[in-house]
Amino acid sequence: MPLGDLDVDLKEVEYHRLTKSDLAAITDFINELDRERDPRHVDLTPEELLIFSQRPGKATRHFYVWDETRRPVAHLEVSFEDDGSNPHLLRTTIGVVPSRRREGIGSALLDLAAEIARDLERPTLSGEVFDNVPAGGA
Repeated sequence: MPLGDLDVDLKEVEYHRLTKSDLAAITDFINELDRERDPRHVDLTPEELLIFSQRPGKATRHFYVWDETRRPVAHLEVSFEDDGSNPHLLRTTIGVVPSRRREGIGSALLDLAAEIARDLERPTLSGEVFDNVPAGGA
């Protein structure tokens, strides 16, 4: 299902170019998903997110799905090592808030990841799931 049918907006973002309010909203989103995955998670601040997102040696793109209230409800991250190693591989991370799961958002983001992989001629996608998250097992 295309995202346009779900009354959401997909945008590629660069964290260091975001407004303070958008960066705070994204930080809240990331913390929500991380708390679900690990109850011992310590929330990140927006400043820490900026620091942790700077990964030397990786080419990374971030896409966020925003609802009508300008709240992020889903995320796609694609990355690869920029040193020439594993030229076939594109790493992917997809997350969707619990209230918006089973709507096709994650599938649409996986389609986008596959499109990016084809464009980059990286035929292998990798990712991980967490079976302690109800959606992870599904």
